[in-house]
Amino acid sequence: MALIRYPGSKEKLVKQILSRCPAAMLLPLWADAMGWEYREPFFGCGAIGFKILQALPLRSRVWLNDIDYWLICLWQTVLRAPQELCEKVHAFSPTLEAFYAWKESDGAKDIDPVEAGFRKLALHQMSYSGLGAMSGGPLGGKDQENAKYRVDCRWKPERLQTKIWELHSILSRFPHLRFTCTSYELLFNYVPKQAFIYLDPPYVDKGSVLYKHAMDEASHRTLASIARQIPCAWVLSYDDAPLVRELYEPWATIEPVHCTYTVGFARSERPKNQEILIYKSTERQQ
Repeated sequence: MALIRYPGSKEKLVKQILSRCPAAMLLPLWADAMGWEYREPFFGCGAIGFKILQALPLRSRVWLNDIDYWLICLWQTVLRAPQELCEKVHAFSPTLEAFYAWKESDGAKDIDPVEAGFRKLALHQMSYSGLGAMSGGPLGGKDQENAKYRVDCRWKPERLQTKIWELHSILSRFPHLRFTCTSYELLFNYVPKQAFIYLDPPYVDKGSVLYKHAMDEASHRTLASIARQIPCAWVLSYDDAPLVRELYEPWATIEPVHCTYTVGFARSERPKNQEILIYKSTERQQ
């Protein structure tokens, strides 16, 4: 069970993504495994990031980033204050009032970071399809008395606390790990050759309805321009949209994957997005 539900989670793609990671980076703690760095500009729910961290040597430098402030507050809290987070989880009972209040205030920076992280966790657990602040409403809707699944149906404190400690143990292994909440472009400054970067930007199609911090066409084009210049190994996961094909087919390898994700709000309007992986193909670079 993931700590939070998140639209477009790539957990099913772990094996394919790890297969593109430099073999030397995944060696045990020997001299040739030192000095490597892992960066993830769009960390999100960490479905891929946590799997990669479990495979990395402890001396690896790690830089995890997301533009969503409350989300980074959550991961910082998992790392720095897991007991306090667990206590909040144990004491909380989901309500419609909490859902609507926290949906409205999502991202506010005038509250305690631990509280912000907790609210992010609770909001995704209470929301329809795990969409958090982007959800049209809570599980079960406003009429909880007649709802098949109520707002608290996913709230399992013991399971959540177990997961918090599990993820804390993964993060705390690395003495050189940092979280940031900034623009993804900054993670491409001074990239060492001994590094691996996994990129999971918002979808092109449906991105504006799935993510609070979606990217416009200009941002997707900027990302492609940056990716072409990255000096280290990297993998990028995307929805198979025409714009993505236009930007990457001329110079990168595009690999369709046997995995689709259902997106949208209304059950009758849920098209499936085909996923693709993209990575630099040195033989095709100009």
